Formats: sequence, structure tokens, C-alpha cells
Amino acid sequence: MSDSDVMAVLNDLTKVLRRHLENGEIVRFGDFGSFQIALTSEGAETESKFNASMIKGAKVNFRPGIDLREMLATLKFENNGAEFTVIRQSCPLN
Repeated sequence: MSDSDVMAVLNDLTKVLRRHLENGEIVRFGDFGSFQIALTSEGAETESKFNASMIKGAKVNFRPGIDLREMLATLKFENNGAEFTVIRQSCPLN
């Protein structure tokens, strides 16, 4: 598969992801993980007092699948003075 083939797939993936997120859907990519929209807003005392003008922003949240979560749980770090780096671990590709 060429670089341009990969870029074409990622471009199409972005379009599909955007369309579904704009519809308020959670987009699941199998074992890779899922994407969904999260909102930030001012608080309201009750649901009936909440309105759209209280929404201050939105972002895309990614929740990794089990393989990525397991990898995150086993990461090890080392201190290099002012910053921390990940100690490289082997990453078998299936």
C-alpha cells in the first residue's frame, strides 16, 4: 500500500468520522477505540434552566481500545532532568 493510498483512506475516514460526530454519535473503530464529542458548559441548577447558550466549547474525546489501554498501563518512564521520557518497549504487530 502506498503513502497516497494511506492518505486517501485517512481522508475518507476523517469525513466519515466528522459526519457521525456531527450527528451526536459515538464512532467505534473496533479494537482500536472510539471517538465522541464532549461539551463544556456553565452549570445550571436544573435541567429546565439549561440552554444552548450555556455551552462554552466542544472537543473530540478518544477512548482507546483494550490493546492501547493495556499498553498505557505497562508504560515505564525515566527522568531526564527537566522532562520524562517513555522507556521503549517492544511493540509486536499482528
